[in-house]
Amino acid sequence: MALQLIIIDGYNFIGFHEGLSKKLEAQRNQLISLLSSYQKVKHIPICVVFDGWKEGHLTQNFEMRDGVEVIYSRQGEKADQVIIRFIKNLKEKCIVVSSDREIRDCARQFGAVSLTIGEFRPKLEEAASEEEAEILINKGEREDRPSTFGKKTGNPGKLSKRDRVKKSKLKKL
Repeated sequence: MALQLIIIDGYNFIGFHEGLSKKLEAQRNQLISLLSSYQKVKHIPICVVFDGWKEGHLTQNFEMRDGVEVIYSRQGEKADQVIIRFIKNLKEKCIVVSSDREIRDCARQFGAVSLTIGEFRPKLEEAASEEEAEILINKGEREDRPSTFGKKTGNPGKLSKRDRVKKSKLKKL
């Protein structure tokens, strides 16, 4: 099956990501900017879901920002519930990025690949480096930037079936 969407648990990501500013609105904007850079390089649709359950609107809010789908859950509903709905609908067609055990277990149950924030962060940083390199190349400043893409580690002959499926889907990231 073709990958249709990467789903990011927004506040979970912000809580685990070092280097974001202290104000919540600025943190959301920085995260969306990082995800936008990733989306521009990888051309994979991305959806980031934030909690709106305490102070949100009565309905779920949706907006597109710099190529990233941003969703705020409706008042009284947590972002986890929105993400779980996505997982149940898309099943193996999505990759979920969250360090929340409940979300990761749900993803596994429905055949979706789940990544922790720590597993996804290097891919995000790598894409940002690729975007910077592309900008420099387009300006004619540097074409000799060494690529870190595709370096493999471990013994692939000893991976479990679940890990092989995960690896296969991650190659698309």
